[in-house]
Amino acid sequence: MLERTGTNLFMELANDIIYIVSLENEENPASAKLQYINRRVEDITGYKPEDFMEKPELWISIVHPWDVRGVLEITLSLIRNKEAQTREYRVKTLSGNYIWMEDRLIPLVEKDKVIGFIGVARDITKRKLLEEFSLHALETDTSHLFSKVVKEIRSALSADVVVIYEVPEGSNQAVLRAGSGVGRGVVGRLKLPIKEGTEFAYVYKSNRAVVVDDVNNENRFSFTPDTHIMGLKSGLCVPIKGNGKPYGALCIYFKTKKEFTKEEINFANSVSNILGLAIKRERYEEDLE
Repeated sequence: MLERTGTNLFMELANDIIYIVSLENEENPASAKLQYINRRVEDITGYKPEDFMEKPELWISIVHPWDVRGVLEITLSLIRNKEAQTREYRVKTLSGNYIWMEDRLIPLVEKDKVIGFIGVARDITKRKLLEEFSLHALETDTSHLFSKVVKEIRSALSADVVVIYEVPEGSNQAVLRAGSGVGRGVVGRLKLPIKEGTEFAYVYKSNRAVVVDDVNNENRFSFTPDTHIMGLKSGLCVPIKGNGKPYGALCIYFKTKKEFTKEEINFANSVSNILGLAIKRERYEEDLE
């Protein structure tokens, strides 16, 4: 066990997962034994540091089956070359969702032999999703893209409801194009009038992200009855920016009160920009037909 030094305290307060591994057999990555891991691992994976310390096989067991081989090969490369390596792979959290991790490994060398390594791991799920969404925005129709976006965002942010509204050209109503966590049969049928005093109208006309920390204390606008029926307490709506007026909005809701971080707001804005490009492309292609 590591002594609680100033360095150890720093590792406990770090935003990334930091861990130290020792190697009993330089030729076998599976011989790695965890010596230390900070508490940030619980925030990201749901598992406590003690879980990993007591069950050495836990980490590799939650790596996505398709990524296990690559993880072991890169670890072996670090051992053989005695050089820092970076791994990207998916892990299954305690809640059952897969997230993407970026893992930087730094070898610990003694007498020209790797006796272990220090790892610094971070959640890069949002970055990977943006890359994936961008690719789909160029290659697939908006219906497929929208369905994928609401599903993936709901999982990545552990949200209760994620919806995408689009305002057809020349219309004064927003149509629900995609939704995750909503009732069956409402997608494509639910329409919201762009009516003064409503949440959607506020987002649409202000053309900027709107954060609601507590639905019950919101006095800028009103919510649809479904918001209260479903027990939604907080949310984030960002406009899907178009040429002048928005194309629609991406909205993310939670059944608990939540304070949204700057990173989450920036992520939602980045996703909405991708959605905007996809809608623009689709409308341009429709005009050519």
